[in-house]
Amino acid sequence: MIKESFDGHNKRGEWRPLDTALPPLFRRPLKPLEISKWFVDFTDYLFPWNALIMVISLITRWFLAPDLV
Repeated sequence: MIKESFDGHNKRGEWRPLDTALPPLFRRPLKPLEISKWFVDFTDYLFPWNALIMVISLITRWFLAPDLV
């Protein structure tokens, strides 16, 4: 039986590092359209978790924190 594995092991059971690609921000030459898609894509860098945390913190600051004056 041939074991197909996605955890970095080959057919003989030896571990090999998985192929990873650099994010578009660190690739050369720079491609602005690809970088902007990477920032706003729902599976990559910025959205949805960082934006969600930022919105929660801004709402908390505006409505729940006392005035500084």
